[in-house]
Amino acid sequence: MAPPTFFSAVEGGVLMEDLLHYKLPLGPLGALANSLFVSKKLDGIFNYRKQLLESKFGKA
Repeated sequence: MAPPTFFSAVEGGVLMEDLLHYKLPLGPLGALANSLFVSKKLDGIFNYRKQLLESKFGKA
């Protein structure tokens, strides 16, 4: 299931916000995996989407 995305009207455009909750298993090992891999992958996903939206609609 995709995380919910919320849209709000703001002056000069639209604000898009995502609500994402996740917890990795395995306690300290999961925390290590998060800091080494998972959070960077999530950042990459959202940065890609930001670039794509900016290329289609312009920068905020």
